[in-house]
Amino acid sequence: MLSPKALYSPGATFPVLHRWHIKHFGSLLPKQFANQGGDPYLYELYSRFNAAAFEVSCRLENKIGGDGDARYQKYHIDWRRQILSLNLRKLRGFLNQTKSQGVCLDVVVPSYRVSNDDFL
Repeated sequence: MLSPKALYSPGATFPVLHRWHIKHFGSLLPKQFANQGGDPYLYELYSRFNAAAFEVSCRLENKIGGDGDARYQKYHIDWRRQILSLNLRKLRGFLNQTKSQGVCLDVVVPSYRVSNDDFL
């Protein structure tokens, strides 16, 4: 059995998932997602199982997109309630767990946008 710690790793803003996720969920994201919110959704899903980690020893570069304006219209959905709850139940079932193991705590730090190079 795959260790839950190896399921999800967000790097920069690119989530890296093990093939276990696609095998069990059938797709990267639920069908309700159009083009926004996937990264934080996946992090919220796996962080509750201590299965989300940030990898800072490697770097991915997006040569097409980036920090500027998007080339497309963004479609945001409210995934934090029903969609997340449903998929948390599915993940618990896949892992044969009755409850989440991790602690989910939101911390808001007032800041402004700067280059990550200043901190890494």
